[in-house]
Order: sequence, then structure tokens, then C-alpha cells
Amino acid sequence: MGRVAIVSAVSESSVEARLLRQHGFTMRVAGSQAADVVLPMPGGSLAFVVTSGGGASLTPAAGRAAQAAKAARRCTILWVRSASSDGDEAALQQACPASVSILICDSHEQACEFMLSCAQRVTAASAPAAGRGSSAAEELDGAQHLAAERATALLAQLWGAADTHAVDFLLAAQPLSTLARVTSAAEWERLTAETRGLVDEELLYVAVDWLQRDAQQVW
Repeated sequence: MGRVAIVSAVSESSVEARLLRQHGFTMRVAGSQAADVVLPMPGGSLAFVVTSGGGASLTPAAGRAAQAAKAARRCTILWVRSASSDGDEAALQQACPASVSILICDSHEQACEFMLSCAQRVTAASAPAAGRGSSAAEELDGAQHLAAERATALLAQLWGAADTHAVDFLLAAQPLSTLARVTSAAEWERLTAETRGLVDEELLYVAVDWLQRDAQQVW
């Protein structure tokens, strides 16, 4: 999977987005995304909500983080502030569900460094274990990567997606096995509630519809 960062429309010009570009990330803008930055990763996406406010302005950040955490592997609020406030920190933590963590950052640069560190750890954890550097293991890894790329390209074609990265991100957030179990209106409503603001709902609908109608014939 390429180094892609999904950013909200208001975060496209942020310091974090600029720094991620400098580190080789390609930006994709999602207009209704709950998180400010989402990094699609193997096994699930990493979501980040960046805030620099205090007091009442922290409540919207907590709400967005709670929404983003429903479809992400991990969601973190990166609170960039110049002065500490134990009362605000306690209130923010209390407003967040257990699935959301909070990191106090001294600068936006530090917030970006944390994003990169999280991405690096996930990538390292999913990489082949040490000692598998033989040519046979490398060939197998290359073949698996090529097969994954071809599968993504095929699904993008079948689902009418112009960008394969959108398919990569959708499958990172909701694997095919999960989508295949959506067989009723109630299950669809639950799925869209969990992924609202994180994935393209139109692409999500096409994927579920295809799985229910055509999967057996195609494969």
C-alpha cells in the first residue's frame, strides 16, 4: 500500500499535511471526514484529530475523535498547546471513549512526528520477521504484494472507482469479510454509522451491493 494520507478539507493546508507531504505522503482530501488525518495501514487505519484550543473548543474535538474511532484501528487526539491546563485535560479525557487516546504536543511538528512514528511501528509489525531476507522469501513477499495490487485494481474496475487508493483505504477500514455480512437494512445503517466521515459512502454501497449480487459469479 502506498504512503497515502487522507485529510479533511479544513486540514489540507495544515502544518501536519505539509510535513507529511515532505515525508513522501500523497494527500487525498475527504470533505466529510471526522478525523483531520487518516493513514491507511495494513490491518486498519490510524486516525488523528488535531486541536489547539482549550475549554469549550475541546468538546467538538472529542466528538470527532469518538466518531473516527468507530472505523479506525486507533484514534488519537493530538492536542497542540503552549500552556498546560489540568482541568481541560481531565475534561477532554472524560469526554472521550476508551478507544481514543490523547497526546499533549508542544508543536505541530511534534504532532506530525507522532503520526509518522505510529505509521512506522504498524509497518514494522506487519513486515516479515527478521531472518526472512532470503531470495525465496523476498520473491514470495513480492508476489503477494503484486497479487494484492492486482486484486485492488480489479475491485476498483468492478466498483467503478477512479482511484485504487480509495479501494485500499476502504478495505483497510472494513475488510471484505465484514462487508459480505451486510445483508439487511439494519446492518447497512450500522455500517454507515460506524464509517461515516471515514470512507466514501457511495463506494461502500457499491462494494456491499457487488458482494451481495455478483461476487459468486465473478469469482
